[in-house]
Amino acid sequence: MNQLLDLLDHTIQEMGMSDPKYIQGSDSLEKAIKMMQEFKIGSALVIDEKVNLLGIITERDLLMKVMGKGVDLSDQVSNYMTANPKTVAANESLIVALSLMSREGFRHLPVVNLDKKPIGIISIRDIMSYFTNHLHDEL
Repeated sequence: MNQLLDLLDHTIQEMGMSDPKYIQGSDSLEKAIKMMQEFKIGSALVIDEKVNLLGIITERDLLMKVMGKGVDLSDQVSNYMTANPKTVAANESLIVALSLMSREGFRHLPVVNLDKKPIGIISIRDIMSYFTNHLHDEL
């Protein structure tokens, strides 16, 4: 149990994060869907031309806002993304990320640098895998 408590203090940087996949807000939903399928990912970060984070488009956004709604897939991603997503810094602890994800119901969380530019993304699956890999000896 102590090992789990210690792991909660590890930082996102220590755990590691996935390189984010980017899409521009003016890109089509079709482009976003194809990219998510190609890379087998559940979300993409929506940025502007200066790599400022505008939002995140997730499989949940697509399911709840697009599928079965008669939406034209040539519509812009910015019309369906989650705008101004909550973020974490790479030096924050896993407990901070887990608390935010649990409280807000997020499965994906953008990681930003000091300039608030996106540098990565973490998922609840990433955190659980990290715990499992490090607790394997205790199981």
